[in-house]
Amino acid sequence: MITLGGLVLFGIFLLSTNSIILNQSDIAVSNEFYISAIGLGQSLIDEAKGKKFDEAAVAGTLNAIGNLTDPSSLGRETGETYTTPDSSWTGSFRSLTTFDDFDDYNNYTRMVSTPRADKFSISSRIGYVSETWPDSTKTVRTFAKKMTVTVSSPYLSNTVILEYLFIY
Repeated sequence: MITLGGLVLFGIFLLSTNSIILNQSDIAVSNEFYISAIGLGQSLIDEAKGKKFDEAAVAGTLNAIGNLTDPSSLGRETGETYTTPDSSWTGSFRSLTTFDDFDDYNNYTRMVSTPRADKFSISSRIGYVSETWPDSTKTVRTFAKKMTVTVSSPYLSNTVILEYLFIY
């Protein structure tokens, strides 16, 4: 009877331990996907912030606020093309050589697969904001643009959102 009671207690202990281990494993895998999503979003921000502030800077005419790109025209210019969505097949992205300024990434979408998970969808929006209040979106030209990067995946329960402020 004591042996049987001991086996029952051991069985309960074993089931509880397995449940805890599986729970911890799920959390670890979920965190890995979120870390990947943040890294992919940051990679797009790093790519964009390496470009000129505006097409006027590329043309060498960034001497007045009126020369900046009109807010309704933010995005890629003629000749700057990519297949929507852009995609990564070996870790190198096709858009690296086609965009020449920061706001070319407005309404941009990229699909990325990693060795551990596929179908990360990365999209970005860019708009003018107040230099002193960057959460305030502007419909006029300013010397500040904010990039909002959204990363989603079937493996993420929540969307990852990253923001970057570029002030000239």
